[in-house]
Amino acid sequence: MNYLVAPDSFKGSLSSQQAAEAIRMGILSASPQAVVRMMPMADGGEGTLDVMEKALKEKKARKRTCSITLTIDNQILDYKCEYIVYEDKGSKGNGEDVACIESARLIGLNLPAMRSISIMQRGSEALGQCMLHARKEGIRRFVIGLGGTATNDGGLGMLMQLGMQALDKHGERVSPDLAGLLQVCSIDMCDLLSEFRGMELTVLTDVQSQLSGPSGATLMFGGQKGISQAQLAGVDMAMNTFADQCEQAVGQKKRDMPGSGAAGGLGFALGLLGADIVSGSTYMMRMLDVEKAIAWADWVVTGEGRSDAQTLQGKLPCQLALEARKLDKKVALVSGMIDNTLELAMYFDRLIPASECGTSVDIAMQQAHARLCEAASSLP
Repeated sequence: MNYLVAPDSFKGSLSSQQAAEAIRMGILSASPQAVVRMMPMADGGEGTLDVMEKALKEKKARKRTCSITLTIDNQILDYKCEYIVYEDKGSKGNGEDVACIESARLIGLNLPAMRSISIMQRGSEALGQCMLHARKEGIRRFVIGLGGTATNDGGLGMLMQLGMQALDKHGERVSPDLAGLLQVCSIDMCDLLSEFRGMELTVLTDVQSQLSGPSGATLMFGGQKGISQAQLAGVDMAMNTFADQCEQAVGQKKRDMPGSGAAGGLGFALGLLGADIVSGSTYMMRMLDVEKAIAWADWVVTGEGRSDAQTLQGKLPCQLALEARKLDKKVALVSGMIDNTLELAMYFDRLIPASECGTSVDIAMQQAHARLCEAASSLP
């Protein structure tokens, strides 16, 4: 029996490579004669850069390091972050460098720098700093992975770093974070838009949600980032007000694009710059030639830290299952925890949780490798 093991990362506990190894060990412990091929995956969120670096090895991807400096309550927060650059010859054969950036490495929910400050003080400024660092190297083409971020500022911090002016009712500059988003009364995007003319931006999203509303950035994902139930409606309203101002400035409506609500509204902000917003799952599956690997397999095994209603919003396991079904292959979902089993069962032949609902998240994360290995052993 041939098994293709292609999980996403298990956020905060296992990389996609580590998760694949745990699942492989579990399968082989129960069926030593099985043939297991590992293909660690990503969909724009955590782990995207690692997967891309391996996939782009033949294009000689190089690591770049940029220094991030944030000022929070008059305190300076410094840390370093990596992105990769590779040469793409394109259809005309002309070589041009492309910068690949993973937003989770800059403003990820699991970064100590982000977890140490409140949701109101978190902004997307670090992504703007990284983009400017690459721009100063002469790069004009970007692939930016969204997902797993700690922010919910509608991209305000990034846009301000790139040149947008955002003022409060007193005519003072707002802070580049969620607190600032709640205070914006006027914006000026002229300097920002002139700087990014002629640039090519491809944005990989792990969800297809719109900017606001019931399935938008705030009401769907804000709670898990730290926005209280009492704050959700006000933040969603502020997001819409900010969108009104930005859309008037660019003369285009962007908030309803699929993926505009990704990464706390960063999809919307990058859309204002003319970005092409695409499914991160589809982009990465094409880059890794997943269709060929699926054709080889009898079973496709995927997974993530937690599978629930959000999985059906365009995340990797769901997209991989759809691709496997096209080739009439069986698909198993082996995740840390699994909710919404009735809906997920429409996409997967087997649902195997590594931990039962009610298990402490801390315990599940600490024992993730062992629990995942044991869960996968029930597959053969």
